[in-house]
Amino acid sequence: MQFLKSLNSRARENDLFWEDHQLDSLIPKEEGTHVCFSDLSSNGASLMARKESVDWILTVKAHYRFSAVAVVLAMNISRRSVLRLLLLLRASAFSVILPTQRSISGENLENEPCIMELRNQEKLHELERQKEEMLRFGSPASLLQRLQDAMNKTDEESENLHKQLLDREIELGPFVQIYKKLRTT
Repeated sequence: MQFLKSLNSRARENDLFWEDHQLDSLIPKEEGTHVCFSDLSSNGASLMARKESVDWILTVKAHYRFSAVAVVLAMNISRRSVLRLLLLLRASAFSVILPTQRSISGENLENEPCIMELRNQEKLHELERQKEEMLRFGSPASLLQRLQDAMNKTDEESENLHKQLLDREIELGPFVQIYKKLRTT
């Protein structure tokens, strides 16, 4: 939009005989006559080319004293040419990208059985690791060791509690409750 406002002021500087309604008609034509105008305003290189094109058209208009209608037509033709070039560039980029995309998709489809086999092997290794861990954790020797460790811990806590009772650090009522809880859990 800034570009179009500067176009309006440059046009007035180059020719004092332009009617306001003629200049003001350029802006809606530039904005509204083609859907891809946003492409021109967002692309820095094409915007610079467009600015140079408009400057050249205004210079020629001033030199040859063309009418405002001729300038409007020249700008419209220039805009359409730039947009056509942009569309051709997009189409050629798409024609290059599409076969590449298809080839990558084809390779992925060809490799899918290998990928599935690798995933299945990874799952199998994970399941085997879990099985070994469960066997190691649930083996009779492991269970016996864990049981002895828990029993030793409970015995140590009971001894400490008994010592507190003898040292009169704890009363008989709370001692019985804590001791009972230690031995039943």
